[in-house]
Amino acid sequence: MPVLPHKLYSHSIGLVPLTVCFTLAYHLFSFSSLSATTTTTPTIPHIFSSFPFFFTSRKTHISTPAMTTAAAIVVPAATKHTATFIFLHGLGDTGAGWSSISENFRLRRKFDECTFIFPHAPRIPVDLNMGMRMPSWFNLYTLSDMGAREDESGMLSSVEKVHGIIQEQIDKGIASERIILGGFSQGGAVALLSGLTCKHKLGGIAALSTWLPLSKKIASMTQDANKGTSIFQAHGEIDTVVRFKWGQDTKAILQEELHQPVEWHSYPDLDHSAEPQEIMDMERWMLKIIADQA
Repeated sequence: MPVLPHKLYSHSIGLVPLTVCFTLAYHLFSFSSLSATTTTTPTIPHIFSSFPFFFTSRKTHISTPAMTTAAAIVVPAATKHTATFIFLHGLGDTGAGWSSISENFRLRRKFDECTFIFPHAPRIPVDLNMGMRMPSWFNLYTLSDMGAREDESGMLSSVEKVHGIIQEQIDKGIASERIILGGFSQGGAVALLSGLTCKHKLGGIAALSTWLPLSKKIASMTQDANKGTSIFQAHGEIDTVVRFKWGQDTKAILQEELHQPVEWHSYPDLDHSAEPQEIMDMERWMLKIIADQA
């Protein structure tokens, strides 16, 4: 693993989201109920190998190639597949960093009709990290100015891949309104850009600790199909990587310039990571979308 600057390594790459889900599991489930389940255990980082009970679920199988041609962790629906949740990780992470969210949902019988897809970003040189190669959806030059130099071609390349995953789900018979797209940090930026420019009406877009890329031209890029699509936006108020003001500025652009409905959540003691309350807030938002269109 490349040596990353401390802030990006400790907060961006998915170790914290796994810890968050472990905390959720600890509080929401009894040990007796977990021990009775039939299990298939996914591959997890070795630092979590001492907590195998959290990754236990009833016949959960991951990485099923038939679900998508993209490089991704896939958790198929536990019942009839009628909805899909696609979530993009942050800089330096992989899809595995966030896949534990679906395990948590499975344990609580939430979103059983939903297939979860956690794509992997390609490994590319990143200027922000001294040109080192790492998983990244596009090149990053700075995190000091939201409107500074942007890798538009890299962003649009990732958007094309996300649109391809969405199209695959539609081709499998999933209504586009039952597809939710989300992401954290850099992945959230791609999720916003992909969702707003998608020609198919989506159920919603979840943007965690992120910013709106190509903000100066996004109004001309937004497709009519997703004008009015629900956006869940959440940000830690003490974020030292993607600054809280970037989240506020993104919300202002989405609401005031693009007239998008935004469900905004901020968390006073949260840095560049996720916390249990945030995941539960997102879950409630997801339930409204899927339930409304069931």
